[in-house]
Amino acid sequence: MVGVPYNPDNCTFVANQALNANQFNGVVPNAVNTSNHLLLWDFIDEKLYWVNSLTNIIEHELPDGSGGQNESYIVESGIPTGSYNLTPTPTVYGNNYIVLPSGTYMFDLEYDYIMNGTAGTGYGVSLFEIRTNTNVSLTSVDASDVIVKQRQTKGGAQIIETNPGVINQTIKTEAVTINSSFIVKSSASIPTGIQKVNNFSLRAFKIK
Repeated sequence: MVGVPYNPDNCTFVANQALNANQFNGVVPNAVNTSNHLLLWDFIDEKLYWVNSLTNIIEHELPDGSGGQNESYIVESGIPTGSYNLTPTPTVYGNNYIVLPSGTYMFDLEYDYIMNGTAGTGYGVSLFEIRTNTNVSLTSVDASDVIVKQRQTKGGAQIIETNPGVINQTIKTEAVTINSSFIVKSSASIPTGIQKVNNFSLRAFKIK
């Protein structure tokens, strides 16, 4: 973090200012200074630091030294076609969850909402959610879950009258920051009726 000393246990030395041929070029920001600087890589925070060598204070940092190549995670959990899923209470289907380290993420959940029957008859409202919990052992729905995004899906006359009619749906979240290891999971509540769901795909994209 800028303004605090770096942690030498987490860092490796990359270069110092004396190796910078352009250190006195006035066009380069902060090139003219009264003290030398070190360039360090932090393996824990995955950041590149510009550190004052006299004070050990971090003056600048790059949050991602990998050129923007962020980590992505995905889990797909298929539900057998042809079996109705009638669960009026929130349910995590199969292994449709991801255990993640601390960080800032964006999540999305994609699923197929399948309507069997004549449009406009017998359809209820299904609720789909993306949930997080810092207790990584809780792979089912729990009261302590934080719901970060949800979406209602309801059949009706607007659905094409095919048997079945399949609609691809997606829920996307804004950036979510969690400061410890945690679990992200998808939850679905599907009332008794003639609708079903197939092909859950839960994704997590690490921003930093």
